[in-house]
Amino acid sequence: MTNFNRKIKKYLTCYLLVAVCSVSFVANAGPFSDLVEKRMERRKEIKEEIKEDILKKLNLTSEQKSLLKKQREEYKTRVTKTRNELWLNIKKLRLGLENKDVEDESVYTIADKVKVLRDKLFYERINTILSIKNVLTTEQYKKLQEFKNESFASIAERIKARREKGGKLREFMNK
Repeated sequence: MTNFNRKIKKYLTCYLLVAVCSVSFVANAGPFSDLVEKRMERRKEIKEEIKEDILKKLNLTSEQKSLLKKQREEYKTRVTKTRNELWLNIKKLRLGLENKDVEDESVYTIADKVKVLRDKLFYERINTILSIKNVLTTEQYKKLQEFKNESFASIAERIKARREKGGKLREFMNK
């Protein structure tokens, strides 16, 4: 058996494994979706705990807390609407690119809309950061940045560890 045939056999085996897992996943979707829902709920709880911990460490006044809460709620409503519109247009763009009969001009029109919506989200984020900066004192804002940097560093470490660890599939494919 040549090296090429072995690789093809490995890829076909992996493909078959994925197909079997997919069928199994669909057959057992009920309990699995409950598990996913529980994980998502736990992530929300953890996120809320972290937020509360940061707010406590920043020593915010009640006025600052209420202003930040109000800003967050306003930001959520504005961004949710824009994100939904963005995802809808990204789906339209994908369909337009997949369909050979769609005119180029209509694809470019949708692409322009996606670009505008992404820019809008970007500037919403910038505006929110600046409004937070205006509510906090200089010392509080510096602490917030330190918390953010620590958080990003720990996330980067976890990603790096996961990549270095690899996995069984990677080992199998490299044989």
